[in-house]
Amino acid sequence: MPKHHRPKPPHHRWITNSEAEVSVREAGRLMGLLAERLETTGNARLNNIPLDPPEKCRFVMRYEHKPHGELCVKVELIWLPEDSSDDVSQSSFDISSAE
Repeated sequence: MPKHHRPKPPHHRWITNSEAEVSVREAGRLMGLLAERLETTGNARLNNIPLDPPEKCRFVMRYEHKPHGELCVKVELIWLPEDSSDDVSQSSFDISSAE
């Protein structure tokens, strides 16, 4: 009897991606700026892309070993999108209010 396999979900895709070598203090400042926007307005813009999560989302914070021996702190807010947006990639961290 043939096995019925579920189709695999699509791989993740970045809507916007920023990476740079910065000091730990600058990383903290950027995370704090995003946290402040989310705390006060519930939304933000990241590299001019609206970030508008619903009132409730899944929050994940981890400290992990990566495959090549690196250590990593990850913070994620996870929710289902209402609609999809176009891919955008930038090399800057532009965090601002969505208003």
